[in-house]
Amino acid sequence: MLAIQALEPRLVVTLELDVHLFDGIDGATSLRTAARIARAGSSVVVARMDITTAAGARVGFGHGTFMAAPDPTKTMPSIAKALARYQAGQAPLDEPFARRVGCERTAPGEAMMPVAPYVVNGTKAIQGGLLTATVEEAARSADPDNRPLAHMHVRYLRPVRVGPAVARAAVHGGIGEVDVHDSGTGALALIGTTHAATS
Repeated sequence: MLAIQALEPRLVVTLELDVHLFDGIDGATSLRTAARIARAGSSVVVARMDITTAAGARVGFGHGTFMAAPDPTKTMPSIAKALARYQAGQAPLDEPFARRVGCERTAPGEAMMPVAPYVVNGTKAIQGGLLTATVEEAARSADPDNRPLAHMHVRYLRPVRVGPAVARAAVHGGIGEVDVHDSGTGALALIGTTHAATS
């Protein structure tokens, strides 16, 4: 939302995301995030995020890099409408996030997400943040212990518009290397690195 506000009315796309969780969040029943702009230029925005428990204990952080879509005719709908939707509040998810966005494990070290109306952005590509579900599911299913992730870094190379998006992971010593392809075109869309939690 901060990148959208900074670059409006241009459509915003994700270049890079990373999230890092500290050990010891297993008992947390809810998490809160607060973001702020680290740097905003005319076409690129970098944001920082703190992750805390409901009691206010800091349990992680993250960063995101976003840019205005290269096509200036691609614009966002009203920022006021988008903000109202997010500020209205949502009930907690009643199913796992991966299932909610249509991501499923298809083999050990592999996950798939179709291009569907509920996951695409204004360019008709899978929204960048949602695409990370394929990275997590592939990495966790490649880990013999199926451990949750403590760290994830993803770099977006090209959009997934045809699909489905297919992630393939190799995990060694808890560190995962993940590639996500648009299986409809064969193009490499995202590269990711993951680290499994140690506790």
